[in-house]
Amino acid sequence: MFTQKQIEAAAEYLKKNQHLLSWSELAKSALEAAEAEAWEPIDSAPKDGTDIWLGRSGTDNGRLIGFWYRPWGTWNYYSPGKLGFTPTHWRPIPPAPQA
Repeated sequence: MFTQKQIEAAAEYLKKNQHLLSWSELAKSALEAAEAEAWEPIDSAPKDGTDIWLGRSGTDNGRLIGFWYRPWGTWNYYSPGKLGFTPTHWRPIPPAPQA
């Protein structure tokens, strides 16, 4: 499901670039613009133990599922080893596909 903010980002990209790209390139780029808008600043993330995607600004390789761990006052995650980065952004985990 896309948010209104994502839809608007994709539409804006399409308006600005429709004359530059093929239809498949345009669709891919519009979806990437929508995807980028799904991320919110970490300050707005839920701190009630809800599982969310954690991400770091400026990189694609710093994403994982985690949650706020109140006793430690820090972000925790489901992965062995150290977090390796301080999250700057978050987004809800999308629903599972339906059969």
